Amino acid sequence: MPTAGYLGKIMIGSDTIGNTANVRLTNKKNMVDVTSLQDSAVKNFPTIQEWSLSFDLTAFDLSDSGQSALMSALTNNTKSTFKVYVDSTHYYSGDGYVESVDINVDAKDVVKASVTISPAGAMTYT
Repeated sequence: MPTAGYLGKIMIGSDTIGNTANVRLTNKKNMVDVTSLQDSAVKNFPTIQEWSLSFDLTAFDLSDSGQSALMSALTNNTKSTFKVYVDSTHYYSGDGYVESVDINVDAKDVVKASVTISPAGAMTYT
């Protein structure tokens, strides 16, 4: 059964970040080639975890507690816990730093932003 996207959300600490869309979470293992001379095919082995998180803010709004916490974490170089909910109960959680907030201002639109989070530890799934 597919999961409806509207059930998801992103949190920083205990604050939900409002107006999020286009969430891109990559959670992967780095693979190391362990092929030896006698092997007839390439063999890989999973090693360290690597993850990345980016998302868009459809409306930049510092009165939103989550967006305010996001900007504070960027300004103060604060490591924060991020949770990416894929439905109402299941989520990915990991510590990271706000790497960038790219602001887009258009006279005919609302102010928008794109956010990139850089990992500072493992990502877990609950």
